[in-house]
Amino acid sequence: MRHPTLLTLLLTLAAAPACAGPSNPQTDTRTAAQTADAERAQIEALLRGYHGLPEKARFEAAATDPAKILRVIAADAQAGPMRTAALEALKWWPDARTFAVYESALGAENPAGVRHKVLRYVVVHGDRAVPLLAAALNEPSVQIRRTAAIALFEVPGPKATKALSEAADKEADPTLAAELRAQVARRNSVR
Repeated sequence: MRHPTLLTLLLTLAAAPACAGPSNPQTDTRTAAQTADAERAQIEALLRGYHGLPEKARFEAAATDPAKILRVIAADAQAGPMRTAALEALKWWPDARTFAVYESALGAENPAGVRHKVLRYVVVHGDRAVPLLAAALNEPSVQIRRTAAIALFEVPGPKATKALSEAADKEADPTLAAELRAQVARRNSVR
């Protein structure tokens, strides 16, 4: 008697998906939205829950496309410290979309603190970052210019060296001009 009962149970379980009927687009959408909300909540928890940034693998485990969520947070001027953490985390995904977020964050309408940090993060884009960093060397704020110079020094290659050299020639602040010349000399001596 046990075998027919077990057989009936197995047949019922095997047929269950077929009996479920077609999927409901409203339910599927709600589930996708709930999943997206849950992933964003996990990313936000990672951004808020650490003194420093968690490792990349934690973000990848929290969401299907963590960079997409991080870009949304990084573009939100109201996100406060979470925005700054998202901008930093994006350095692990140095693609064109991240570059666009960094480029936008360097706008004069953003707080100086955000701009200083982004100048350091954009370095992961290598030569592509040189024009942004060189433009920051023309900012009115000597602090922004100094951060741009430090970041530009970290970018390898002749384009960065040329931008540092040109900035040294036109820098009005004597201390920063000396720093720029020293950076150019160090880069030239490494060859």
